[in-house]
Amino acid sequence: MAELKDISSLDTESTDNLQESAGRALESLGTKTDGLLAKLDAILVGAGMTQAELDALAEAAGDDLDALEDGEADGGVGEAGPARDPSTLIMTAGASAAAAAARFAVRFNRPLVNGAWVQPRAGATPVQLVCPATGEGVAAVHVCSTSDIDDAVAAARAALDAGPWGSSWTGAQRRQALHEIANGMAQNRDELSWLESLAGKPISQAAEDIDASIECVRHFAGFADRIQGKYFAAHPGFESFTVREPVGVCGLITSFNYPLQCRIVLTVWKVAPALAAGNASVAANTVVVKPAHQTPLSTLMLAHIVSQTSVPRGVLNVVLGGAEIGQHLAAHPGLDMVSFTGSTKVGRLIAAANAAVGPRRCTLELGGKNPIIVCADADLDKAADSVVNAAFGEKRVHGLVSKNLIVSANMGQNCCAGSRLLLHRSIHDAFMDKIKARAARLVLGHPQDPATEMGPVVDQTQFDNIMARINEAKRDPSIRLVTGGERRGTTGYFVQPTIFADVDDAAPLAVHEVFGPVLAVLKPFDSIEEAVRRANSSVYGLAAGLWTNNLRSSQYATKHLRAGMIWINNYNDTPVYMPFGGLKQSGYGKDLGEEALDGFTVLKSVHSARE
Repeated sequence: MAELKDISSLDTESTDNLQESAGRALESLGTKTDGLLAKLDAILVGAGMTQAELDALAEAAGDDLDALEDGEADGGVGEAGPARDPSTLIMTAGASAAAAAARFAVRFNRPLVNGAWVQPRAGATPVQLVCPATGEGVAAVHVCSTSDIDDAVAAARAALDAGPWGSSWTGAQRRQALHEIANGMAQNRDELSWLESLAGKPISQAAEDIDASIECVRHFAGFADRIQGKYFAAHPGFESFTVREPVGVCGLITSFNYPLQCRIVLTVWKVAPALAAGNASVAANTVVVKPAHQTPLSTLMLAHIVSQTSVPRGVLNVVLGGAEIGQHLAAHPGLDMVSFTGSTKVGRLIAAANAAVGPRRCTLELGGKNPIIVCADADLDKAADSVVNAAFGEKRVHGLVSKNLIVSANMGQNCCAGSRLLLHRSIHDAFMDKIKARAARLVLGHPQDPATEMGPVVDQTQFDNIMARINEAKRDPSIRLVTGGERRGTTGYFVQPTIFADVDDAAPLAVHEVFGPVLAVLKPFDSIEEAVRRANSSVYGLAAGLWTNNLRSSQYATKHLRAGMIWINNYNDTPVYMPFGGLKQSGYGKDLGEEALDGFTVLKSVHSARE
């Protein structure tokens, strides 16, 4: 093998060749061991190698991957493989990170207003975004002032009232524009995944989020020329019908856990139906999006993609900032509706700010303390896989992974994460052994290592909140720590997957949303009626899960569980055609499904006398 050299003095052509080879190697690696990473490290510093030698290394890496899939390589992550210390993963992931950095860069870090990347008026000091895996800065973001919010709302209003989007665009044109956005996302899938990983999302899961987001955009594109009203043939002297029209200018405020679909995810869940909803006389809504201040990068990339399509300027605007900016947007009198996804505490503030302006449309998808019930007749192995995935992070669950599904608890940072577990008394101890073993095998690591199943939590504040809840439970003598309960490693915001048992229904761990990788196993139940009653004791009502092969138990739970989404013999699978939203303090209104259009349209009734 050629001597490895420093790459700092490479000329442009050599750098381009190096980047191309690194990219090919990264794509060939997929799942990596330390040996594979060493090969990629060699590529990244292989300035002295010929192109043929670089290609040979990439091919060798591919051969090692084949061996890994056949069980011939050591150090991989198998079903019974040991947990790996995240400090090791952080070091070995350097090759992955360097390869990605050779291909990508943070290109957009300013607000997008009226089709232009703007310098915020107030000239505030840019805010440094930090990678939660390493504590290193990844980008400086220019946050908005309240004046910038006013500009964004004005641009959205002008695009609706005076631009072609609001005066002449047809439903077919909107459908085509949404497909253009989906195509742009597909073309930039790797970069979007990389941007998501900078905020702690394991890159393999991030790629699936991008696929799900693309599917969501295409789904709502199909509604763009099919927004329908009703016709009533009730009286020969009258013509009676309803018309659905766009609500107007929408303020969309999203949380950090899934920026695009629920990171990129949440934005797309709102933007796609908002832009699809309209009719022939008033084209569609316009939007002002405020992503979470910790995770704006993928949303800014989405804004760039939209700006490269036929969508007129001003239709989509993105503003940046923290709580003050979110409050100003929620209370802005120039909006016609507000849609928010995040905590119940902030949701109350958003609702209050929205109501202070006067009655107007508002949808809220808020927190949850979601129960999973496992009955004695359930398939315990499948249920154990699903519970661990629902509480902690990504595990492939019996073929349920699909581009239109969300199957990761995102390190427990998921509004519908399964955080309360109710087990039938007869299977309690055996099931505890299963989930303890599975949790111990989860791989914590750098989000840009494709082997990683759980990354860090999003920032220091979230880390401190989670550890405070864990330590509070550890001090309770009635609660038993089964596994986890500590920080993992010394770098980044890694929290061990944590399981507590013998948790009383009224204990703080069973009542409050932790929003982290913590599962509270409640005391066992003896009947489905008892389990459902206890599951309903929460003030939240976002989601619930049931594992059973008994038809009566399934029917009883379906009828009596007070939750907006009920999963039976699966969990966290969210097809785009199914409406998603909660009850009680988990909010109101729906994302996804045709019902999402209800939040972005108003219904006009017409009752006309015939001559």
